[in-house]
Amino acid sequence: MNKFLVQSLICAFALAGVAKGGAITLTNHGFEAGLTGWTAIGGVQATGKQFVDTRTADVWDVYPFQSTMGTLFADGVPPQQLDSFFGLAAGTLEATSQAFSTFRLFQGSGIYQDFSGAAGDTVTMAWSYVAVDVPSRNDPAFAIFVGPDGSSTIRTLATVGGAGVEVGPAGHAPWQEVTFTLQESGTHRLGFAVTNSLDSRHDPYLLLDDQPGTSAIPGLFHTSPIQPDEQSGSTYKFHNPAQAAWLEVPTARTLIYEVAGEDAFFNAFNTPPRESGFGDLLFTDLTNRTAFTIPSGTTVSLGELQVQKFRISGIPAHPKNIAGVPQQGLPLLFAFDGDPRLLTITAVPEPSSLAMMGIAAALGIARLRRKRYAAHSPRPSSSE
Repeated sequence: MNKFLVQSLICAFALAGVAKGGAITLTNHGFEAGLTGWTAIGGVQATGKQFVDTRTADVWDVYPFQSTMGTLFADGVPPQQLDSFFGLAAGTLEATSQAFSTFRLFQGSGIYQDFSGAAGDTVTMAWSYVAVDVPSRNDPAFAIFVGPDGSSTIRTLATVGGAGVEVGPAGHAPWQEVTFTLQESGTHRLGFAVTNSLDSRHDPYLLLDDQPGTSAIPGLFHTSPIQPDEQSGSTYKFHNPAQAAWLEVPTARTLIYEVAGEDAFFNAFNTPPRESGFGDLLFTDLTNRTAFTIPSGTTVSLGELQVQKFRISGIPAHPKNIAGVPQQGLPLLFAFDGDPRLLTITAVPEPSSLAMMGIAAALGIARLRRKRYAAHSPRPSSSE
């Protein structure tokens, strides 16, 4: 192979690498420093968890990836002012909305950040949406991308009905991501808006973060499982768990939960709804040596008890799926006090496994038999 051909191939591979680009990290991408680095207008805040109370009896629980997310609710800013805010031509957002709605936009809120990047780079933002209005109102949420030459791309992320993810009345779009690819080098603008159609009542919410958080649909069933960082046999470990996290492990009839860290305690958790196959669960506080029954579809507050370890028994062997979301084991949405460094979940063996242990004992492991007998003997207080 001649020298000229080799050099040409090297240049071609180099150009291919440039064209592919890289992922851009925005300033304060996940809003952990409030709104620093962002420009906002209208109802925009950096918040922790949001419990959005809809027009129905449903309350949607939305949690950030870490401790903070950007929260927009469609408040106070006319659509023409939003166009100007984002640097769009007058009427751009209204024209986008009219493609799927007979109602005009009434008001909204917006946020953006300007950043530099090269052609081929990508920028991604995680988002979730909660509607509070009826389908005919639409109430769209938009992602806005403006290039160095002023050209713009508008994507409809979600609506009550009509375009994007159509959530229905009082509905919710689980956390997902939107990505834009830079077509040229220079300064770009990434923005988001949430709007209210027709009137100023029942404002929808748009939640933003650098990575998907967790969320719950009515009935306390959760849609964003977080996988363990480490697994050893039937023990699952979650290092530095978020202040709120849904943690899912394979099916077991009994699970033991333990949190470790500086003044770390379980603050609260939610149990799944009865229609998912869950009945009453037995909660055993292994820190304070108490036990009580928890109905399904319940929020359990533990804040004053300073619980670091507990056991839940009575989990159905085959929980049902809800809303097409696969379910395994016992999905609990946790909240913690203090600084949790490690959450450990241990799956206690199924009854069939215990039966095999009994067979082994019958074959001559008398020591195991004695332990097993002792474990079932009456004691003054409950034990692990």
